[in-house]
Amino acid sequence: MANWDIFHADRLELERGQSAQAIRSALARGDLRDDDLVRPAGTTIPWARIADIPELLAPAPEPAPEPGPTAHRPSAEAPRPEDRLPDFEEV
Repeated sequence: MANWDIFHADRLELERGQSAQAIRSALARGDLRDDDLVRPAGTTIPWARIADIPELLAPAPEPAPEPGPTAHRPSAEAPRPEDRLPDFEEV
């Protein structure tokens, strides 16, 4: 994943080496605006508006759910009479 340098147009401040995920999060929080400028980190490529970089505006891919413990699945077999617990009225 590429890192980006960010130029905050309203504050005239520079942040270096931010991940695409960090930029998406900052946009969602309102810490960045789509007219702030970015370029690939550590390059002399001309600055571009965040709104012009689709990679930074697209929602982040959701992580795959981690496999949890398998849920108890009842067997397809019918319970045997000897496996049945006696009802409290039968005791």
